[in-house]
Amino acid sequence: MPTQQAPCLVLGGGGFLGTTICRRLARTGRPVRAFGRARRFPAAMDGIDWREGDFADAASVATAIDGCEIVYHLV
Repeated sequence: MPTQQAPCLVLGGGGFLGTTICRRLARTGRPVRAFGRARRFPAAMDGIDWREGDFADAASVATAIDGCEIVYHLV
């Protein structure tokens, strides 16, 4: 039986580069979580687990990272 992969996280996932990376990762079948202050392209983020927060808030960053195996830092 296949095991569920842990999601990867894109910090700064709401901008142009972050959205592009999230979409590419999602196409591989791996769960994707994005973290940022705002989604600039919300329609492009369908199927992406969006977490709103500020990178300066260590607690929200820690919560976003929890359970992720890979973190892409674009902040």
